[in-house]
Amino acid sequence: MILDAFSSDAIPVHLMTREAVALYLSRLVPGGVLAFHISNRHLNLAPVLAQIAASHGLAIRQQVHKVDPARTPAVLASWWIVMAQHDSDLGPLASDARWTIPRIPASTPLWTDDFSNIFSVLNLSH
Repeated sequence: MILDAFSSDAIPVHLMTREAVALYLSRLVPGGVLAFHISNRHLNLAPVLAQIAASHGLAIRQQVHKVDPARTPAVLASWWIVMAQHDSDLGPLASDARWTIPRIPASTPLWTDDFSNIFSVLNLSH
């Protein structure tokens, strides 16, 4: 299942809560994978999804596909998170060095249908 709704300035927070992921998991076939495209100039969503994955006991990996704008000006970088019930469900991604386990800073809250904090994921490094 692919979720690609997070790259705009106004993200649909309700699609990335503990309860939303529980719903996705209930619809996923055995051995299936959830893939989130989380490229965003203003928000770092990886810790939020990592916290949600941890709350469900899921395997998780991330990849930031970087590009050189001088060599490929029409191609943008992309950031992906994949999660599944088991590492083995991730297939070759589980052992591919380009796919890493995202860090969960201690300050990362668990987003639920009752709580989210968009300010906690603001990327202020630009």
